[in-house]
Order: sequence, then structure tokens, then C-alpha cells
Amino acid sequence: MSAKKILIVCSSGAKGGLEINTPRLGVELRKQGWEVHFFTSAGTHYINNSIHTEQFNYFHFGKKRKAFDLPSAWQITSYCNKHRITHVITTLSKDIAVLVWAKLLSSNRLKIVYQQHMQLGVFKRSLIHRIRYAFLDAWISPLAYLQQQAAERTNIPISKIHVIPLGIDIDDFDTYTLPKTTAKAQLHLPQDVPTIGIIGRIDHSKGQLEVIAAFEHAVQNGLVAQLIIVGNKTEVIQDGYYEKVVAAANASSVKNSIHFIPHQAHIAPILSALDILIVASRNETYGMVTIEGMLAGVPVIGSNTGGTPDLLAHGELGYLYPLGDTVALANLLKIVIEAPDSVKTNRAKQKIVAEYAAHTATIELEKLLLSL
Repeated sequence: MSAKKILIVCSSGAKGGLEINTPRLGVELRKQGWEVHFFTSAGTHYINNSIHTEQFNYFHFGKKRKAFDLPSAWQITSYCNKHRITHVITTLSKDIAVLVWAKLLSSNRLKIVYQQHMQLGVFKRSLIHRIRYAFLDAWISPLAYLQQQAAERTNIPISKIHVIPLGIDIDDFDTYTLPKTTAKAQLHLPQDVPTIGIIGRIDHSKGQLEVIAAFEHAVQNGLVAQLIIVGNKTEVIQDGYYEKVVAAANASSVKNSIHFIPHQAHIAPILSALDILIVASRNETYGMVTIEGMLAGVPVIGSNTGGTPDLLAHGELGYLYPLGDTVALANLLKIVIEAPDSVKTNRAKQKIVAEYAAHTATIELEKLLLSL
């Protein structure tokens, strides 16, 4: 049995990037020879389905408390003692508190690591945060701007904050990549019309309404293209945004050039059909779809917010526009379709292959874990 053992803790019941990437973390660590265990809530259906499929060892929180959750901490400590686990990673900041108690109950034997998936919206320098974060052995930020944010908004020493990307399985991605003509045929799209796409759940934070407005403006100014909106209605938030997006598309003067496609299990076939990927999010923490677009060799146009500028090297590896500026976005759509910069797109792909491959990122993570 492997001497490298790790417990991944996540009690999130949502369905988003964090919940997709948490099981992937386990898969990649297992490839490196780690024996991986999971501690989740019974209600974390998306993560639980993934760990069942991958046949990981797992156990569940009991009745989870918001604070002073000593029963859950004891569960973790007892489980780790039984299985001789010394390293614990959580991908959800709310779970740090219970891991602090577990570390104390283990007489500091457990090494606790937090892998950051969300931005720090506010400063976390209160006494309780200072005490809590002091027990972390390492904090992992996937991008440099998140590392800087963590250093500025917490009391954690910069020496404990490490930049390690959330990697992408390039071989798996390539398996589902298609020739453009095949990809368009599978999506029932015209072959002779450039295709622009926005991919992600349909809600206010992703900016589909702005993309429709920008696309209409660009077409009215001579652009010949079609727009595909890929994704499902957000299940958790019932604010009518999906209905507004559909209504805006139907009311548009270019409605016949706008196509809705439901969420797909694999994104590579969608990207294979695109000439432009738009990332219009209001504040994307990381943006795995941005990385996937760059890897696919698709020019990416992104809003100048969140992690998108970092990923696009502030315009050197893609195109940026001010959030909400539909005229600027429309102008970029025309520029990229009419005069694509293949050198920029190729550099973007090379950057992802060199620095964001899951294997490379996991090796860096392993080095950190074994150094603790």
C-alpha cells in the first residue's frame, strides 16, 4: 500500500467549477501514486457522484455545525488515525474551521492545506481568522493575483501562499477534440459562417445578455457570424435571468443567427467549432473555460475582471474589453473575425501546455505536500 495518503475535504453542495475540480484533484493525485480519500456531506451530490464513479474511499460529515464542529473534527481525526493519513486538503474555505479542530485533536500531526477556488471579497484579518489561518500549513492560489489578494487580505505570510494552477488533463481534452467541419456538423451549424461562442451556466454573473447585445451591434456593423450560447439554466438562483436571455435573443434583429445549446459533458467538441470564445463573466475567479479555449487554439475575448486578465497575460495571449462595454466587445468581435492573430493564439496554446497541464500542476502540488 502506498505511503502517500491524503484526505480531500469539501462539504459544498453546489454545482460549479469548485465541485468539478475537487474530484479531478483526487484523480490527478491518484495518478501520482497517492491513496486518496474524501470527506464530504451527504448533500454534495455532484462531488459524491464523481467520487463514486472514480471509486474513491469516502465518508460523510454527520450533522455539520457552523462553528465549533468538534464532532466532525473528531470524525476526521479518527478516520485519519485509522488510515494513517497525514495530509488533508480542503477546497472550500468554510471547511478550514473544522480542520483546525481536527489538527488540534491530532496533536498537530495533520498537515492542513487550503486550495483556493474563490476570491476573497473582504479582508479576513479578524482575531478568529488570524487564529484559524495560523494552523494552515499551506495556502494554494491558482493565479498570482489570488496569491497577492490572499497576502493583502489575510495575515498569512506570503511564504505560505503558493501559486499552483488548477491543471487540465490535456490528453483527455485532445481525445474529444474534433475537426471544425465535424464539430459544426454535430451541432447542426452552417459550415461557411464563423462561429462565436459563450460557454457556462446561464446566469447574471456570466454576461450572456451583454454578449447578445454586442453580437447584434457587430452584425449591424457588417460582421458575418453566428453566436452559440452553451449552458443550462442556473438551478440554484431563480431570478428570471435565463428567461431574459432567451427573450433578448428572440427579440434581436439577429435572432436567426443565435443558437442555444445545452450543457455538454465534454467541452472540447464545442470549442472545436468556434472561431472566438467570449468570457464575459463579471468576476471569474479562475476561468477553466478560458484555459480550455486557449488550449483548443481558439482566440479568447474576455472581460477585464477577475482572473481573466492574468490568464490572458493582460492582452498578450488574448483580447480584453471593459466589463459591460458592449460596443468595445462588438469591435473586438469584428477585429478577431476579420483579422485573426494566429501568432497570439498559438502562444496562448503553448502557455497552457507548458504551465497548466494537470500532470505538471500535480507534480508541483506533490512537491509542496511532501515538503510540509
